[in-house]
Amino acid sequence: MFSDGEVHKTSDFYDRFAREFSLIDAQKAEYLPSGKQLVYRNRIGSARTYLFKVGMLEQVQRGAYKISDRGNSILSNPNIIALTPND
Repeated sequence: MFSDGEVHKTSDFYDRFAREFSLIDAQKAEYLPSGKQLVYRNRIGSARTYLFKVGMLEQVQRGAYKISDRGNSILSNPNIIALTPND
């Protein structure tokens, strides 16, 4: 999704990843035990946060992200198998 270099809103992530991972309606309707957030949206948000923390995404504005220069270099390097914030 981010390899296009465009800015993507968080709200766009959810539908796109639900389609790409072929989530069924029951999976998309499942809430966390707290009942306040959908499980799949929580997982997508966690992944986005991790990618931001390791420097693969940059936040352009609130709720809008794009791939960083570091993210592009990592995507183009097939030898990288794990990331840490200091890589």
